[in-house]
Amino acid sequence: MKFFDIEILRIVGFAILPQIFFAIAFLLFKRRIEKFNVYGACFFVSIGLLLLREIIVFYHSNPIYPIGLRIFVYPLLLGPMLYLYTKNLLNINKNDKMQDWMHFVTFALVSGIYIVFYSDSRSEAYQIIAFDPFLHPSWQGRFIGLLYFLSFVFYTKKIISIMKIYVSELKYFYSTMRVDVTLSWLYAVIIVFYSVIFILGIMVILIRLQSVGFLELELQRADFQKIFWTLIGFCVYVTSFFMIQQNIPEIIQSREEFSQLNTKIDLKDNGSNEQVSNIEASSIENQSQLIPNETKDKYKKSGLNESQKLTILQNLQNTLEVDRLYLDEDINLKMLASRLQVSVNHLSQTINETMDKNFYQFINEYRIEEVLRKLEDPSSKELNILEIAFSSGFNSKSSFNNFFKKKTGMSPSEYRKKIQTH
Repeated sequence: MKFFDIEILRIVGFAILPQIFFAIAFLLFKRRIEKFNVYGACFFVSIGLLLLREIIVFYHSNPIYPIGLRIFVYPLLLGPMLYLYTKNLLNINKNDKMQDWMHFVTFALVSGIYIVFYSDSRSEAYQIIAFDPFLHPSWQGRFIGLLYFLSFVFYTKKIISIMKIYVSELKYFYSTMRVDVTLSWLYAVIIVFYSVIFILGIMVILIRLQSVGFLELELQRADFQKIFWTLIGFCVYVTSFFMIQQNIPEIIQSREEFSQLNTKIDLKDNGSNEQVSNIEASSIENQSQLIPNETKDKYKKSGLNESQKLTILQNLQNTLEVDRLYLDEDINLKMLASRLQVSVNHLSQTINETMDKNFYQFINEYRIEEVLRKLEDPSSKELNILEIAFSSGFNSKSSFNNFFKKKTGMSPSEYRKKIQTH
């Protein structure tokens, strides 16, 4: 039974490796290799090396490890790789002064120390908390376990920050927050990865508490191995599926326009930037009044004077009122700029500075006015409120309710009841 519980689980690792190789090949051998796909492939390389080393070490009878097997701190690569994948995919935080290679200094330093100074697998230095929590960890093991923890916390914070920056910037380009533009698949990748890390971390803590007699859980090494390989396999298959099936929104595909459009908020990793903190603390619908101060410097060199802005604004309002383009839930800044024959950047600047709004707010206010007209129209009294909202360009009940309450001070149902009693 011991053979089945332990060795067969090592063999399961060989079933995970082909999926890793497939994901790496897919990401690296596209027609056009993007930098973010390179980091995505490196993310899977790190997982593959971690699993491959575990398998080899299990069958390696010689206590003196070759150089390749002395490198084992691959978890120190996972956080940086996922962060750099996300950062380059979203084209965010270009002002980050930390060069990409600096994210791997800790991994290189620790690996170098073990390559040079530790070759005997029987050394207490190899009793690493992250790989076999049933062994009493050496001080080196505790230190590396701490490095793992700090690395995951640090890069979790960085990834969440840039994801929130990206979502907050969507309101400058899109009139609706559809699933395909908010990159829900990327959230799935991040959530799955860190959920696996969290569960494994909890398991390690429980086992250590059991070993010192604080808990009586009767967890065995075989139990941990089952959970470890199952979770790693789940993580690999889910994250590779989403990365392979990645859907890149137009705002990212149009890299040059995206960088022009971005009224970039400098991301300070130390949390000192109050503007960033405000953005992180609020939802898209409630993020208003951020434009003026942030865009003054951005638009200094645009060459657009007040007269030109007023002309663009007048053409914009006429087009929206006559053609009612706001009824199209897919309308975005680029489509509207093309219709008006102006640049995306100039149209964005006009809306931001003359209306004190972002594109998302600007278009949805037109939609609310359309809803109000329909609610007051006797011919629409049989229609469901949500039907009216969707026919007016909204595609989300929550965003509709938020905009409606902001405009009228009451819920849609309260407003309809009010007009029906008059």
